[in-house]
Amino acid sequence: MEQVASAVLPARLHELERENKLHCQNVCVKTLPKDILGQCSSLKDITLSPKLVIFPQRMSDAVMLHELAHLRHLNHRKGFWTFLSSLLGEDADEEKFKSDIAYCEHRDMIDFLLR
Repeated sequence: MEQVASAVLPARLHELERENKLHCQNVCVKTLPKDILGQCSSLKDITLSPKLVIFPQRMSDAVMLHELAHLRHLNHRKGFWTFLSSLLGEDADEEKFKSDIAYCEHRDMIDFLLR
């Protein structure tokens, strides 16, 4: 899974960068702690979990856009959620964002594949 993710995820992140006129310094794919799907450092480096490769594209894109939003807002304050909403084209309220992933129609399949 990690080999496929290392090829697919950075390419998709770069597409999203171009579409949204954002730029990270580096992107890498590596195993992250259990509930972490992505990280963005203050140096503008983005790390993605290889697990994202099995998520529906809409959801993996949302995680990548979340990390790209951190290029402008390193915190999770109101400005971050407003900017993320503009990137997603929908309300990105923190609780809605979490519940979309937690209760997605593919959650059972994702959990099964991650065992």
